[in-house]
Amino acid sequence: KLRPVFEDEAVEMVMQQAKFDQLVLWNNGIGISPIKFDTVLAANLIRNEWQKINLKDLSMFFLNEPMKKFKDILGKLKTFAEVPFDVAVEYGAHDAIQTFKLRPVLEAKLNEVPALKHIFDIVEMPFYWVLLRMEQVGIVFDPKKLIETSTAVSKDIAGIEDKIYGAVSDKQGFGRESLNLNSPKQIERLLFDELGLPVVKKSSKGQRSTDQ
Repeated sequence: KLRPVFEDEAVEMVMQQAKFDQLVLWNNGIGISPIKFDTVLAANLIRNEWQKINLKDLSMFFLNEPMKKFKDILGKLKTFAEVPFDVAVEYGAHDAIQTFKLRPVLEAKLNEVPALKHIFDIVEMPFYWVLLRMEQVGIVFDPKKLIETSTAVSKDIAGIEDKIYGAVSDKQGFGRESLNLNSPKQIERLLFDELGLPVVKKSSKGQRSTDQ
């Protein structure tokens, strides 16, 4: 019943995490084409670092409208196929409506920052389609090229590590043998206790974040 709608390129599609939905459709033999707007890609560009971008959180944050959670709909059932039809329809329809309502809100936020709007239009939306096609049909892979790239990257990393160790060589306990650059705890102590850099944010457990 829905195939003509999904396969009609004149229909302007808006989705939340389109790649997932379109893979499901494609795996069920329904032809697809690139959509016009993906709310999760837009939200990812404008969100605060602490902000979640699943549909329920976006609906609450931008629209101030709560939504039922999947686990509440499922209850003790094992799969969504077991959910009563009328309940499933209402849940699915609400997902679709909230996605549709989020588009103008998120689009307005993107338009406030032309650089982000440019990234969304030129990079994010075209690239999601590339990733989708990769998941559908795979990629041409050259193992030799990967080895060449790996060697070059390893060389670059070694050079960066040499600079870091050289910069902190006078710090007690932070030499090449004692400092593990892959240890968040050691890097946290080096950056904030020894070098006195400002703390930008903290993790949910209260640790000083070394992300950026």
